[in-house]
Amino acid sequence: MSLSGGAAMIDQGAGAIVSQIVRGGVADQLGITPGDRIMAINDQPIEDLIDLLLLTAQDEIRVIWESEGERHKSESLANVAQRGLGLQFESAVFNGIKHCRNKCMFCFVDQEPRGLRRTLYIKDDDYRLSFLQGAYITLSNLSEEDWQRILTLRLSPMYVSVHAVNPEIRGRLLGLPGPAPIMPALRRLLDHHIEVHCQIVVCRGINDGVVLQESISELARYTPGIASLAIVPVGLTCHREGLPALQAFEKDSAHAVLEIIHDLQEKFFRELGTRFVFAADEWYIKADVPFPADEEYEEYPQISNGVGLARRFLTDLAESSALMPQTMNKETRLWLITGLSSAAILREAAARLNQIEKLQVQVLPVENAFFGKTVTVTGLLTGSDISRALTVADIDAHDIVFIPDITLRSSETVFLDDTQIEDLKKTGHANIIVVPSCVSGLI
Repeated sequence: MSLSGGAAMIDQGAGAIVSQIVRGGVADQLGITPGDRIMAINDQPIEDLIDLLLLTAQDEIRVIWESEGERHKSESLANVAQRGLGLQFESAVFNGIKHCRNKCMFCFVDQEPRGLRRTLYIKDDDYRLSFLQGAYITLSNLSEEDWQRILTLRLSPMYVSVHAVNPEIRGRLLGLPGPAPIMPALRRLLDHHIEVHCQIVVCRGINDGVVLQESISELARYTPGIASLAIVPVGLTCHREGLPALQAFEKDSAHAVLEIIHDLQEKFFRELGTRFVFAADEWYIKADVPFPADEEYEEYPQISNGVGLARRFLTDLAESSALMPQTMNKETRLWLITGLSSAAILREAAARLNQIEKLQVQVLPVENAFFGKTVTVTGLLTGSDISRALTVADIDAHDIVFIPDITLRSSETVFLDDTQIEDLKKTGHANIIVVPSCVSGLI
């Protein structure tokens, strides 16, 4: 079905707000337009995309929607599940996000500066977004009603933030007053044949070392039900006033984490036929060691969590070499915007692109002053940081600047600091183009 939801939002009121219509689709034929609200299917209210998918799968449906304050009801519609309603929505949940009540010592929301748009301060821990969008949840904020819906509908897969299997250490990490056991909750999902993908955000001196080794080993006992585990370094900004003291990982400490992961990968591969646990790309960048080979990421089960993005990019670059032109029609100078951590990877791409005649490609690493120098990923660059870098660089008005789409809010043209892409274009910094964050975006 042509159904999708954008980023999670604050409670939008009753109904599902339509953001886009597919021309010629069922909704278009009914006269539904962007801004209208889908209120119910077969007189049953809808609270999220899960409800909508289930209800539209019935043999015949009637759609109830509101448009400009007036309520409408369609005639009986058959086989909608096959044709699709042809709708997209502003959010995947329609009755408000389920908020997180934890006080994690590493929560990124708590490390954001003041004055940003309200949606950036939402702390969500919503199982629906875990199922629909792969968002990680702690399972510590679920009501029994939530549990029953997950288990009854068998919402699989689910993505779970473990952090530590030791209840006391996990409770400390989540900022809770007591222990926070995770294994009973995971077993409850597995007993109902729900596949689980896990992550551990590692805080130096708290859940690394022996604690990390024990957590990985315990979770691996539940394969294949627990299908994969990502190990991610804690992200720290310069806005941590009043928050617990945490240390950033450096070269040696990152290398120590990789040694634990690689040793266990070898063990699991021999015994289980899968490496099971995978290190986020940041570990290799911090430790200054090469990324694993393509096959070592297996099916890339954690790529949306920053695990294997660099290797996939380099593999795609090599495979796409034959698609690149031998020459440009005219002399062209191209700049590639990137965070500091991805600069070396993009320089490899630039070296290949510079083999094209009449094309000169330069990488422009951007330091993150907005969140702090320790934040080096491209996805957290802001418009103000990029604008500052463009001003300092030797960029000509005829040059082309590629800005990766991951720096912008999904389906929009605004950066995290509310700078608009049009604001950058007005400064006269060459020809600014937003491109996908992949090899195809370059060629």
